[in-house]
Amino acid sequence: MSATIRKALEKDLTTLTEMGRIFFMEAAWGDVCEWDDLAAYESLFNMIEADNSIILVAEQGEKIIGMVGAVLFPLWFNPAVKMGQEFFMYVKPEYRGGVGMKLMEALESAAKDEGVHGFAMLSVENLPSLDKFYLRQGYRPSEKTFIKRLN
Repeated sequence: MSATIRKALEKDLTTLTEMGRIFFMEAAWGDVCEWDDLAAYESLFNMIEADNSIILVAEQGEKIIGMVGAVLFPLWFNPAVKMGQEFFMYVKPEYRGGVGMKLMEALESAAKDEGVHGFAMLSVENLPSLDKFYLRQGYRPSEKTFIKRLN
């Protein structure tokens, strides 16, 4: 059965929060902060409702198997140009191998519909296959992100 992609709805928030927690652990954010279910739920809700963000889900039957979220904003050095930045992308491991591609294509299409000129994707340090995936999709390396807990 093939996955279908659609906009996230308020009824999806509990599942998205659970998937977000798994993403948080896989992306090794735990050395910077603790996961907060309520905060994540509220942030996802705000992103669903906002005009400057997109959340899409991949669904197989009635089951959500993947998600992607992005924010849209004007570039600080040229506000006439609207940019998109992926916030998160997660596909349950047993469904990987095509679903991420469908999510990415749908995200790019939705961003274009919102007048976005360019798009940036993030890569998790311990997933080099993700870098290769982005390169195959026409993305190029631009910046690296370094994180550190300060308190």
